[in-house]
Amino acid sequence: MTDTEKLLAKAHSIACRQFGEPCEKTAMDLFQELCAERDRRAGDTPEAVGATVH
Repeated sequence: MTDTEKLLAKAHSIACRQFGEPCEKTAMDLFQELCAERDRRAGDTPEAVGATVH
């Protein structure tokens, strides 16, 4: 399973726990937020200090 698939499964799991039977948009919104959080964490590593993000 790829990282993307894992994040999508996690988003779906969170949506189901919080909203019972969520619509697809709810799960996708959570997925996008999980991706954004992952990207922000990647920028917090010591190697990323001073790096240019494209």
